Amino acid sequence: MNRIILILFLAPVLLFSQNKNADTVNLRLKFEKVTSEKIFRLSLWDSICTEAKKLKVKKIEAKSLDVIGTINRNLGDLGKAADAYIACIKIMQELNDKQGIASASNGLGIVYRSLGDTLKAEEYFLATIKLAEEINDKAELSAAYNSLAIIEKSRNNFEKAINYYTKSLAIRKEMNYEFGIAEIYFNMGTLYKSQKDLKTAKEYFKKSYDLFSKVNDNQGKSYSLNYLAGIYVTEKNYSEAETCSKKALEIGNQINLPKTIRNASQTLYKIYSATGKYKDALDMHVLYTKMRDSINNDEMREAGIKSTMKFDYEKRAAADSVRVAKEKEVVAIQLQKEETQRYALYGGLALTIVFGGFMFNRFRITQKQKIIIEQQKKIVEQKQKEVIDSIHYAKRIQQSLLPTEKYIDKSLKRLKK
Repeated sequence: MNRIILILFLAPVLLFSQNKNADTVNLRLKFEKVTSEKIFRLSLWDSICTEAKKLKVKKIEAKSLDVIGTINRNLGDLGKAADAYIACIKIMQELNDKQGIASASNGLGIVYRSLGDTLKAEEYFLATIKLAEEINDKAELSAAYNSLAIIEKSRNNFEKAINYYTKSLAIRKEMNYEFGIAEIYFNMGTLYKSQKDLKTAKEYFKKSYDLFSKVNDNQGKSYSLNYLAGIYVTEKNYSEAETCSKKALEIGNQINLPKTIRNASQTLYKIYSATGKYKDALDMHVLYTKMRDSINNDEMREAGIKSTMKFDYEKRAAADSVRVAKEKEVVAIQLQKEETQRYALYGGLALTIVFGGFMFNRFRITQKQKIIIEQQKKIVEQKQKEVIDSIHYAKRIQQSLLPTEKYIDKSLKRLKK
């Protein structure tokens, strides 16, 4: 009967545990699937993150937040991106996952760089480098070096920029990461072009184009082609410039890259104007103007959104700072209260120990007294026994000397007769 009651009591608990385990397994399978298939749909990752939080699978929750941060960053929602990265870092710190912290710190650095806060961005990139070096995470290390190079380029620090690019390139070559190598070649090309070193810039743009072609990255190809075309125009090599610009324009139209179309049409306008093809030049100018106006409108809208997000983020950050200060004050008061309670506890414990010692000492004295009393009791009992035995002995002697009752009765009867 007791066994049946126990089974009935434990059955719901075991069923709940089994259901939770099954949900956790399903969550892990879903996470591995979307990760391996590189699905970057925000709603899907939001649902994975929510489910992971509900099931308390912190590792998946943190990794989901990292992906959510990257998706929002690419969508231009920098406020949400920053929130996701910060939440990710907090959980990763609890888990002591240095790779996760490095990844989210790198993403947060990119957010700050996009907001124009290069000092804060640099702080996060340097933190990423320190962590990545500790755990030998080459991917995050090379990404952080690349990001720092971009910052130094914006500061016109050519030597520092080229140094960071060189470090990033060496790591990516060691990893045989071809897309990443192509990206660094392209960035180095833009750096040398900004220094008017067109020969070196052209070499890097050619290298980037070849590698982007190898990995079938059309966007990268179009960017490299547009920069090559610009250099060829400067060199007045209009034939090569036209070939590059036409290829870039074709790619831009195929995959809808407005900036590529704008840049290619502008370069073709310059080429056709210089070579006397005025009708073609006019067509390219019309296309360039159309794309420029469209992009300007988008950029103005994006800049407005970014400005609003930056203001909202700074306002939220200021509010968070006030909240954190208040929380610290509350924590300080709580700590002081706990310290007072701790001292009171120690005092109470000390009194208890003293009282306990006193009681133990009294107990020992009482025990000793009890033993003495027991011993004295035994002595008294022994003496009492000896007295009683003496009395009994005397009685027996007395009885042996005195005549018996029968003898007395007989003597009385004889006298009466």
